[in-house]
Amino acid sequence: MHKFKFRFDTVKKVKTTLKQKVQKEFALVNSQIELKQFELKNVLSEINLLQNNKCSKTKLDEIKYLNNYIFSLQKKEKSIRENIRNLETLKKEKIKQIIELKKEEEIFKSLEKSEFAKYIKLQDKLEQKGLDEFSILNYNRINR
Repeated sequence: MHKFKFRFDTVKKVKTTLKQKVQKEFALVNSQIELKQFELKNVLSEINLLQNNKCSKTKLDEIKYLNNYIFSLQKKEKSIRENIRNLETLKKEKIKQIIELKKEEEIFKSLEKSEFAKYIKLQDKLEQKGLDEFSILNYNRINR
Protein backbone atom coordinates (compact mmCIF):
# COMPACT_ATOMS: atom_id res chain seq x y z
CA MET A 1 0.00 0.00 0.00
CA HIS A 2 1.63 3.21 -1.12
CA LYS A 3 1.18 6.61 0.49
CA PHE A 4 -1.69 8.88 -0.61
CA LYS A 5 -0.55 11.95 -2.54
CA PHE A 6 -3.07 14.64 -3.42
CA ARG A 7 -2.60 15.62 -7.06
CA PHE A 8 -3.27 19.33 -6.40
CA ASP A 9 -0.97 19.49 -3.37
CA THR A 10 1.46 21.95 -4.97
CA VAL A 11 -1.38 24.21 -6.11
CA LYS A 12 -2.83 24.05 -2.59
CA LYS A 13 0.53 25.08 -1.11
CA VAL A 14 0.84 27.99 -3.54
CA LYS A 15 -2.69 29.16 -2.68
CA THR A 16 -1.91 28.94 1.04
CA THR A 17 1.25 31.00 0.56
CA LEU A 18 -0.69 33.55 -1.49
CA LYS A 19 -3.36 33.74 1.21
CA GLN A 20 -0.72 34.42 3.86
CA LYS A 21 0.79 37.14 1.68
CA VAL A 22 -2.59 38.81 1.17
CA GLN A 23 -3.31 38.61 4.91
CA LYS A 24 0.01 40.36 5.63
CA GLU A 25 -0.85 43.05 3.07
CA PHE A 26 -4.28 43.42 4.71
CA ALA A 27 -2.66 43.91 8.11
CA LEU A 28 -0.27 46.49 6.63
CA VAL A 29 -3.17 48.42 5.05
CA ASN A 30 -5.02 48.35 8.37
CA SER A 31 -2.02 49.78 10.20
CA GLN A 32 -1.62 52.48 7.54
CA ILE A 33 -5.28 53.42 7.95
CA GLU A 34 -4.84 53.68 11.71
CA LEU A 35 -1.77 55.90 11.27
CA LYS A 36 -3.59 58.16 8.81
CA GLN A 37 -6.59 58.43 11.13
CA PHE A 38 -4.28 59.40 13.98
CA GLU A 39 -2.60 61.98 11.73
CA LEU A 40 -6.02 63.31 10.68
CA LYS A 41 -7.08 63.61 14.31
CA ASN A 42 -3.93 65.63 15.07
CA VAL A 43 -4.47 67.95 12.10
CA LEU A 44 -8.12 68.53 13.05
CA SER A 45 -7.21 69.29 16.64
CA GLU A 46 -4.54 71.74 15.46
CA ILE A 47 -7.03 73.46 13.15
CA ASN A 48 -9.56 73.76 15.98
CA LEU A 49 -6.91 75.05 18.34
CA LEU A 50 -5.77 77.72 15.89
CA GLN A 51 -9.30 78.80 15.06
CA ASN A 52 -10.24 79.09 18.72
CA ASN A 53 -7.10 81.04 19.69
CA LYS A 54 -7.68 83.99 17.38
CA CYS A 55 -8.11 87.06 19.47
CA SER A 56 -8.94 90.62 18.55
CA LYS A 57 -5.54 92.04 19.58
CA THR A 58 -3.49 90.07 17.04
CA LYS A 59 -1.86 91.90 14.20
CA LEU A 60 -3.10 91.72 10.65
CA ASP A 61 0.06 89.96 9.48
CA GLU A 62 -0.35 87.32 12.16
CA ILE A 63 -3.99 86.80 11.19
CA LYS A 64 -3.01 86.39 7.52
CA TYR A 65 -0.27 83.97 8.50
CA LEU A 66 -2.65 81.97 10.70
CA ASN A 67 -5.31 81.91 7.98
CA ASN A 68 -2.75 80.68 5.42
CA TYR A 69 -1.53 78.07 7.87
CA ILE A 70 -5.10 76.95 8.61
CA PHE A 71 -5.75 76.79 4.86
CA SER A 72 -2.68 74.60 4.35
CA LEU A 73 -3.80 72.38 7.24
CA GLN A 74 -7.22 72.06 5.63
CA LYS A 75 -5.55 70.99 2.37
CA LYS A 76 -3.55 68.46 4.34
CA GLU A 77 -6.80 67.25 5.95
CA LYS A 78 -8.39 66.73 2.53
CA SER A 79 -5.31 64.90 1.33
CA ILE A 80 -5.33 62.62 4.38
CA ARG A 81 -9.04 61.92 3.98
CA GLU A 82 -8.50 61.02 0.32
CA ASN A 83 -5.60 58.79 1.31
CA ILE A 84 -7.79 57.07 3.91
CA ARG A 85 -10.53 56.52 1.30
CA ASN A 86 -7.99 54.94 -1.06
CA LEU A 87 -6.69 52.73 1.73
CA GLU A 88 -10.24 51.70 2.64
CA THR A 89 -10.84 50.73 -0.99
CA LEU A 90 -7.62 48.73 -0.97
CA LYS A 91 -8.70 47.11 2.29
CA LYS A 92 -12.00 46.03 0.71
CA GLU A 93 -10.11 44.52 -2.23
CA LYS A 94 -7.84 42.60 0.16
CA ILE A 95 -10.89 41.31 2.04
CA LYS A 96 -12.39 40.10 -1.24
CA GLN A 97 -9.11 38.39 -2.14
CA ILE A 98 -8.93 36.71 1.26
CA ILE A 99 -12.53 35.50 0.96
CA GLU A 100 -11.86 34.15 -2.53
CA LEU A 101 -8.70 32.37 -1.38
CA LYS A 102 -10.54 30.85 1.59
CA LYS A 103 -13.23 29.55 -0.77
CA GLU A 104 -10.55 28.02 -2.98
CA GLU A 105 -8.93 26.49 0.08
CA GLU A 106 -12.24 24.91 1.09
CA ILE A 107 -12.69 23.58 -2.43
CA PHE A 108 -9.24 21.99 -2.31
CA LYS A 109 -10.00 20.47 1.10
CA SER A 110 -13.21 18.90 -0.17
CA LEU A 111 -11.42 17.68 -3.32
CA GLU A 112 -8.71 16.15 -1.19
CA LYS A 113 -11.30 14.44 1.02
CA SER A 114 -13.12 12.97 -1.97
CA GLU A 115 -9.88 11.81 -3.59
CA PHE A 116 -8.76 10.29 -0.30
CA ALA A 117 -12.08 8.44 -0.04
CA LYS A 118 -11.59 7.13 -3.61
CA TYR A 119 -8.03 6.15 -2.71
CA ILE A 120 -9.21 4.21 0.37
CA LYS A 121 -11.92 2.51 -1.68
CA LEU A 122 -9.40 1.49 -4.34
CA GLN A 123 -6.94 0.26 -1.72
CA ASP A 124 -9.70 -1.78 -0.08
CA LYS A 125 -10.58 -3.28 -3.48
CA LEU A 126 -6.94 -4.14 -4.16
CA GLU A 127 -6.56 -5.62 -0.71
CA GLN A 128 -9.73 -7.69 -1.16
CA LYS A 129 -8.51 -8.87 -4.56
CA GLY A 130 -5.19 -9.91 -3.01
CA LEU A 131 -6.98 -11.74 -0.21
CA ASP A 132 -9.23 -13.49 -2.74
CA GLU A 133 -6.23 -14.63 -4.78
CA PHE A 134 -4.48 -15.80 -1.63
CA SER A 135 -7.52 -17.79 -0.50
CA ILE A 136 -7.94 -19.35 -3.99
CA LEU A 137 -4.28 -20.40 -3.99
CA ASN A 138 -4.65 -21.84 -0.48
CA TYR A 139 -7.83 -23.67 -1.49
CA ASN A 140 -6.09 -25.12 -4.57
CA ARG A 141 -3.13 -26.28 -2.44
CA ILE A 142 -5.35 -27.96 0.11
CA ASN A 143 -7.55 -29.76 -2.46
CA ARG A 144 -4.67 -31.23 -4.47
